[in-house]
Amino acid sequence: MKNYMKTAVSALALALVAGAAHAGPESSVTQGGKSNLIDVKQPADADSSINQSGERNKAYVTQSGGGAYSSITQGGKSNLIDVKQTADADSKINQSNNNNKAYVTQSGNGAYSSITQAGESNLIDVKQWVKADSSVNQSGSRNQAFVTQSGGNGAYSSITQAGESNLIDVKQWVKADSSINQSGEYNKAYVTQGNN
Repeated sequence: MKNYMKTAVSALALALVAGAAHAGPESSVTQGGKSNLIDVKQPADADSSINQSGERNKAYVTQSGGGAYSSITQGGKSNLIDVKQTADADSKINQSNNNNKAYVTQSGNGAYSSITQAGESNLIDVKQWVKADSSVNQSGSRNQAFVTQSGGNGAYSSITQAGESNLIDVKQWVKADSSINQSGEYNKAYVTQGNN
């Protein structure tokens, strides 16, 4: 009888521990390829899913906001992804081909960033300090896209960028919408909505 009670109590304790672990941070990592790096830091109740292949790719995720979620699919060679989320924010990044860089910084509850990056030697840098949405689709080579959203919940930015050596810089200091479709070569587009 005593042995049975000990077993039952142990099983219950394991179930409680498993339940508590499930309520905390969770990270799902699938890694293949060669010489790749994944570095996840989640001190808060945040989730991440990373699927990495290719060679010499690096993915960094730092989430200190409760409810934050980051999804990363990374392939190709020598690509970099750096996600920092200090609020209940979501980010989704799909990166392929070579030498691309994607940075996402979100500190607004409800912020959402979606990035699809292909081509070569492209750069995306998204900063969302409020509840805002952004979508950036980038291909071609040596293109750069910057998005900064601050000061107005509900801001939205959509960017589609192709070609070579193009630049887009969007700053939204109020609740505003912008949509940019850019191709060709050596083009520059600056959008500022509201006052900093």
